[in-house]
Amino acid sequence: MFHIIQSLLVQLAFLWYIKTNCILTLEVFLVHAFLTVLLVIVSVLLIAVVLLQSGRSAGLAGAISGGAEQLIGKQKARGIDAVLQKATVVLATLFIVLAVLVAYVA
Repeated sequence: MFHIIQSLLVQLAFLWYIKTNCILTLEVFLVHAFLTVLLVIVSVLLIAVVLLQSGRSAGLAGAISGGAEQLIGKQKARGIDAVLQKATVVLATLFIVLAVLVAYVA
């Protein structure tokens, strides 16, 4: 009789442990997996878009003088550079939001 009561108490304690420590359910696991896959895809796309952008300066001398000119000057990107620049902003924003969501869901 004592053995049966002890077994029931252990089972109740285990169920209470599962409920209080929020062990992942199937839905949460699937959402976490989906967000993680999406985060990997967005990161690869972000790396590709950044690498496709043309350089703004040539070497160290251009980095010192040309970099300030780009920041202060009114020159805007045109054509494919403008598209890549906007894609970089969108993908970087998605990357940050997805990273926070994956950390929150986990």
